Amino acid sequence: MSPVKFLSVILTIVLLIAGGIVHQVSTAAGFPGEVLPAAEIVSGWVMEEGIRHFNRDNLFDHINGEAEIYLPYGFEDLASARYADTKNARSGIVADVYRMGSRLDAFGIYSNYRRADDAERIDAGNEGFVSASQLLFYQDRYFVRLSASGDMNPDRNSFVAFAHAVSRNLPASGNPPGELSFLRVGGVKEGSERYIARSLLGYSFLRSGVTAD
Repeated sequence: MSPVKFLSVILTIVLLIAGGIVHQVSTAAGFPGEVLPAAEIVSGWVMEEGIRHFNRDNLFDHINGEAEIYLPYGFEDLASARYADTKNARSGIVADVYRMGSRLDAFGIYSNYRRADDAERIDAGNEGFVSASQLLFYQDRYFVRLSASGDMNPDRNSFVAFAHAVSRNLPASGNPPGELSFLRVGGVKEGSERYIARSLLGYSFLRSGVTAD
């Protein structure tokens, strides 16, 4: 067994002995649409067509190929809106705010997309990263995904400005999920931590757990 799998199995055993993972849900969390105001969220960018709302029944209409990834993480609802650059019609940003089951679930979805080697970390929410075509972060039990829309990607500063504007409307970020404390051991690669909500290491009897390289 490789060192990575061995560490993951040991962590899973510890979690099971402790009674499993306990999901701490924020009581201050509001509906995702409340953080996407119809007015200019960032100077020079305007919302088009209003906010679209999705739940567990119709999430497939928005992210058909990925919806099944979100459901095990306690997905509740999603608010989505497209913003257009008033100075460049070829550039747009789609802002998606997902409300997940808990802070750990929000981290779990975020960690599915993060890449430890090539992600440029940014100061947004509990943790975030930006690339040429998207910016992702999680905060409290919310997962925020900002994606380029159009044939020209927005500049990095626009992505970051959007992230900070949305973050200000979310509950205070607080600390990372307490379950990640199991990974605070020597040799763990920073940014490789993940929370798997179903079939840890590919085994159905390992329901959920945290892993790292």
